[in-house]
Amino acid sequence: ISTGSVRDISTGSLRDISTGSVVDISTGSAADISTGSHHVLSGPVDFIDSTAGTFTSLGQVVYASEHTLANMRLGDFVAVLGTVVGPGHLYADQVARYSESYVPGASKVLVTGLPTSVDKFTGVATLGAVKIDYTAALATGALPNSGEISFSGIQPSFQGVIVSSRVGNLN
Repeated sequence: ISTGSVRDISTGSLRDISTGSVVDISTGSAADISTGSHHVLSGPVDFIDSTAGTFTSLGQVVYASEHTLANMRLGDFVAVLGTVVGPGHLYADQVARYSESYVPGASKVLVTGLPTSVDKFTGVATLGAVKIDYTAALATGALPNSGEISFSGIQPSFQGVIVSSRVGNLN
């Protein structure tokens, strides 16, 4: 299956996306089709906007289904399987709620996205509305490159800076 390419998506609107043409689809099993989803976020739910179909966690706006949002509560500690759709914006294919409560500074968080800034001299990056201090990860030689980047670590204060001990590039 070839869907063409998607270019020039702005994070303000998802209208006018053209996926090209789809040809040569045969009947059979769809079991081996990959959606491209991966673990893009683990963090607390900071804000829910049912009208817009989004929630916010770790400075990222996450597009989710109406059913998912209806079962979500502020403060839920969630894991998101999905894709990065733009700087500060994720699309959730699945959202799971952790059984344990989120504890600032103790619970491990993960955020993936397209950085709006990376300062390799100070070890600080920005993804969406969150700043990440990744200086602890520098000891391992991990440096963020261009493209989608994942940071994991802790967030000592509610909606504060994430202190990342691991940096990974997804592409």
